Amino acid sequence: MSLSFKAGLPASHVASFEHLPAKLGLKRIGQLGYVVPDVERACLNFGGHFGVRTWYRPNLLSCELQSQGQPVDQRFTVAIGYWKRIQIEILQVEGADRALLDANDASEEPRLHHIGFFVGAKKCTQERLIRKGYRVLESGTISFARRSKTHFAYLDTQASLGVIVELIENRFRNRRVDMPEWYVWLGALAGQVSRQRPEARYAPTEDGDQHPRART
Repeated sequence: MSLSFKAGLPASHVASFEHLPAKLGLKRIGQLGYVVPDVERACLNFGGHFGVRTWYRPNLLSCELQSQGQPVDQRFTVAIGYWKRIQIEILQVEGADRALLDANDASEEPRLHHIGFFVGAKKCTQERLIRKGYRVLESGTISFARRSKTHFAYLDTQASLGVIVELIENRFRNRRVDMPEWYVWLGALAGQVSRQRPEARYAPTEDGDQHPRART
């Protein structure tokens, strides 16, 4: 099953995959990840479609990536926002191995790429799902400022579940923090995360309308 951006807003994507937590033995969906060709443009143009009022642009200090024990040549540009309690990630992937994440789509519109679950022990959860027959597509560790690290694994579930599943373990000074908006906001206050607003005509309306506003 392929879901394009035009298939709906985050609410419809969550509804389409609301069965996944029970099937995988995980808690609620914590993240919707979308692949875009240009994060900067997507931040400006698509905030209203996602119901996002502020995009946060974290500074990635380093990325250690591997697939089947081999290093992976990928570079990420990331922005995150929030719709209700769910993190919205828009991801631009570059590098020789970007096709590994099916990130070669040249479409200007964001495309649903993965469903993310925040976990307390990524390695243990990953091993449990491997025993259930799922394969790891790619894994790695991303280091941020303030001794914050994210350990993640993408599972090769596109064919079986209709979407890639990501396991996300985020640690701040070795303590689990599942990246709620207040945590990222504090990073912005400290100057380690930049903030960006959608263009006014694409911002969510006060009544919650998530479609682009008409020009005035």
